Amino acid sequence: GLDGDGITIAVIDSGVTPAHRDIDYDRILDGYNYDDGAEMKADALIDESGHGTAVTGILTAKADNGIGVAGLFPKLKVVPLKVTPSKKLDDASSLMIAQAINDAVDIYHVDVITTSLEVKDTDELAAAVRHAEESKVIVTGAAGNSSKAENNGEDPYVYPAAYDEVISVGAVDLNGTVRSTSQKNDKVLVTAPGEGIAVLDLSRNDRCKLAEGTSYASPL
Repeated sequence: GLDGDGITIAVIDSGVTPAHRDIDYDRILDGYNYDDGAEMKADALIDESGHGTAVTGILTAKADNGIGVAGLFPKLKVVPLKVTPSKKLDDASSLMIAQAINDAVDIYHVDVITTSLEVKDTDELAAAVRHAEESKVIVTGAAGNSSKAENNGEDPYVYPAAYDEVISVGAVDLNGTVRSTSQKNDKVLVTAPGEGIAVLDLSRNDRCKLAEGTSYASPL
């Protein structure tokens, strides 16, 4: 349903904090920590950066509790798959994300996968997103935030978002205009709000903060 009932989504990101009052941990399932190569139990979660927690909150933070934010899908279930890809866009990071996608499909049997990251285009990553599509699993990806005016709508592709099997999501501002930094190319399929987004914040005693970028448009 529109409240996420019966739907499971894999959030391939930095994990989920274990103690935030605005997260219903009954909705957080066991996942995996690819950084450590170990299962990440729902009662032993981790998120050092807070990015994955912010994305998870957009999706399924508690509603009507007087704190934080209200998630879009309060009955959604989340499988957190923790990854920390290198900024160097190396093969190892791409293989890690490919494994996470394959596991989301084959082990966790999710309905949707969302990613808000960039890794190198490799055969293994391409095969993983094809496998997801063939398994009827929807994959969304952040289009990227490094657009330049001189590229005239032909910004470099960001993977995995740029694969044909992935819904590449750009970001619009508060006026509904595509943000100047949002990647613009022929792979961007849709746009979503990506400015002034209230997200859960690890560092402010369960408060929220305003964030921007395609990372937060992708789960929307």
